[in-house]
Amino acid sequence: MPDLNLLIVLNWSSGLSILTFDVSDCRQPRALASLALGAVPHEFYLWRDPFNPTRLLMFIGMWNYLQPDLRVVDLSDPAAPVQVGEWNSDAAGAPGTLHSLSVSRDGRLAYLALWGGGFLLADTSDFAAGVPDPELRLVRDADGAFAPLPGLNTHSAVPLADPRYVLLTQEVYYCPFAGVVIADTLEPAHPAVAGRFSLPENDPACNALPRPDAVFTSHNPVVAGQLAFLTWYGGGLQVLDVNDPANPRRVAVYVPSGEGGSISSYPSAYPVQLWSYPILHQGLIYVADIQSGLHILRYTGHGAEAIAAVTHLEGNASPP
Repeated sequence: MPDLNLLIVLNWSSGLSILTFDVSDCRQPRALASLALGAVPHEFYLWRDPFNPTRLLMFIGMWNYLQPDLRVVDLSDPAAPVQVGEWNSDAAGAPGTLHSLSVSRDGRLAYLALWGGGFLLADTSDFAAGVPDPELRLVRDADGAFAPLPGLNTHSAVPLADPRYVLLTQEVYYCPFAGVVIADTLEPAHPAVAGRFSLPENDPACNALPRPDAVFTSHNPVVAGQLAFLTWYGGGLQVLDVNDPANPRRVAVYVPSGEGGSISSYPSAYPVQLWSYPILHQGLIYVADIQSGLHILRYTGHGAEAIAAVTHLEGNASPP
């Protein structure tokens, strides 16, 4: 969190923990705390209380069908993080397992991306209110029912500028891979498909692949106004205009040359694998390629003035 001089690390190495650092002097980060998780994490979402910006909750999606699916850690004092709650998809009757999530600005609604289970909404008002023993509850209709929007390995769920609509990415590493779905949450217990977007390489015949080992699956998004920036592995960085959720359209693309990368990585040896959440910071876009490392870009397409004015924005954290 740049304005807090706080670096938060999800540690996958020995120890499996959350690490916090004071980066007031970025050349000499100062370790603050470590909180053991005891299991492999996947991704996290940082929610800041809009009424108390120093109050920070970390919603952690766990990995590979581990229970609990979700752990919530209070990082308001980064030198003394404490777990305040957890949630199990199986116990709640939700299909699949939580892969990642995002949280509404007011902290009262979570957008759940369920690997093998699709997309659902959940009530997180207990956490926003800071009540003792908070619970996450799936959003249900008047009859107590809910129905997920089906998806192929739903990876991320991020609301658009109009939060009725939610952008979903799907992570599939085999042909024909998977694209983007825009969900309509007009009936919050029964989200429906509003629109879809995919690349030519996602065609079921896979005739457009540049190499047999190329991976073209959507992955991590960040939404800035009417534009969505998405990493797409071999498809590089895709920029979509999502002003009309029923008809998302591509307005820009950046694909690295593939030069100077590593020999191989876990998906394949294909030299282009853009993967990270794009970060918008002071007019620039920071994005990581598994093979070739960090790329720093400037967006010059439709809506460029609005993007240049963004001070800081990440797909897995509340806006400043």
